[in-house]
Amino acid sequence: MTNLPLALRGKRGSVCHWSGTAGAGSGLDARVLGLLRDVPDYPTPGIVFKDITPLLADAEGFRAVIDALVAPYRGRVDTVLGIE
Repeated sequence: MTNLPLALRGKRGSVCHWSGTAGAGSGLDARVLGLLRDVPDYPTPGIVFKDITPLLADAEGFRAVIDALVAPYRGRVDTVLGIE
């Protein structure tokens, strides 16, 4: 199994992986990007760490991201598995 951010197990036991876009033109992309903070050279030089803390602190933005993650699977998934 690969290390992907979210795995969903469907009613038939199949595993679906979310690869991460809300869809072009949704307006969500710009809002989410505005809530991400770049931390250059962390943890090593040349790496840009994406801090999601501002997104977690914005209730409306966080709800919009969760709703966008759920939308393609609404009614098709009965169990969500994730690593803490």
